[in-house]
Amino acid sequence: MKRATPLIELSREHHGALVLAKHARACATNPGDAAALRGHILAKHAAELLEHFSIEERELPGAIVPVAPELILRLFEEHTQLRTLLKRIEAGDLAALSPFGELLAVHVRFEERELFPCFESILTAVA
Repeated sequence: MKRATPLIELSREHHGALVLAKHARACATNPGDAAALRGHILAKHAAELLEHFSIEERELPGAIVPVAPELILRLFEEHTQLRTLLKRIEAGDLAALSPFGELLAVHVRFEERELFPCFESILTAVA
């Protein structure tokens, strides 16, 4: 799917997030991998995800709020929930991996299927 220039990098990052989500959900059925995945998340993914959230929260609301405030509300609510789950994982709560994976997958699909297309339609209308 071709994305508007401001969204290209964010959309690319979603692939890695979906892979991470799949692994996190798998920990529910394979607890032996949970500790290793926790370490991997803390070493690599947590900082990337938090930066990704910050960019979206800074760049998208101005254009979308006047048209679809509910989408921005959902964006912030899910980012808050994901941050909370990341803090639990950081604190050693391996039971948070599965809900983190579930929410991350749902969130990425929401952005790709609803939020980003809304943003792109606004860009097109302005151009």
